[in-house]
Amino acid sequence: GDTNNLDVAYQMSDIESVENVGTCQDDAIKKVVGEELAPLTLAVHLKGKKVPLLVMCSKPGQVEAWEVAFGTCMAMQGAYGSEIPVIADSKDDDTSISSADADL
Repeated sequence: GDTNNLDVAYQMSDIESVENVGTCQDDAIKKVVGEELAPLTLAVHLKGKKVPLLVMCSKPGQVEAWEVAFGTCMAMQGAYGSEIPVIADSKDDDTSISSADADL
């Protein structure tokens, strides 16, 4: 079939955790992915789902970068909730925008 279609999308609030399969302790996940591809794979654990969403990266180092990016977004969401901090112009007093107002 066509692999260019998006079957499902999740919001950041749906993510419980993200881990590097290459360094995770879950042997079942490693077995599904395979030892060779484990260092190139992220396991995205979603709320209410028993099996993580596995995301394969194409190059070494990308997994770590995505793991940090997801972790940063999750921490920001936990700290700010629906308010996303932005860098504002020094003359502008409004230092955040609502995620509902953002074109994400």
